[in-house]
Amino acid sequence: MDISEILSLTKCFLPAITACVIYLVAMRVRPRWLRFSIKFFASVLFGCGALLVFGLLVVQASCTRRPPPLYSPDRRHLAVISYALQGALGDDYATVRVRRCWVPWATVAYSGPAGWDFKNNKPGDPEVRWLDSVHLLIRYHDYRNGTGGSVCRSQIGAVGIVCHPITSAGAR
Repeated sequence: MDISEILSLTKCFLPAITACVIYLVAMRVRPRWLRFSIKFFASVLFGCGALLVFGLLVVQASCTRRPPPLYSPDRRHLAVISYALQGALGDDYATVRVRRCWVPWATVAYSGPAGWDFKNNKPGDPEVRWLDSVHLLIRYHDYRNGTGGSVCRSQIGAVGIVCHPITSAGAR
């Protein structure tokens, strides 16, 4: 898991952090019954937040595949790919994020339908590779024939993204 994906999960810790702050503020409340009520509420909120984070991590660990990040030739940028595998629930989806090596936040370059090669346990579609140090090629199958199934940006900072949709009438 990339640092940018870990940072995006920190939003899930918000209920637990809020509960800790409420618990600490409750120590200054004078009436014992009110202090006990506030601490009880904060403890329940912390428990719900912890269950939320645990459930999210279990689901994400079981339904997500991540190949190794792709570094640009000069190693200044990297592309992080993650596959959300839905199984019988629907299409699989891929997200390609691009970031500088020393910046922990990534920007989504591609998001759309994808395919994971289960026989070889490696990425199938989209094809992602660096053309040079500042150009990233994303070649993907447009299964929905241009009806809004995929989102591909053309530029992220100094990195130009070459989006190459492959339309196939009989795919899937």
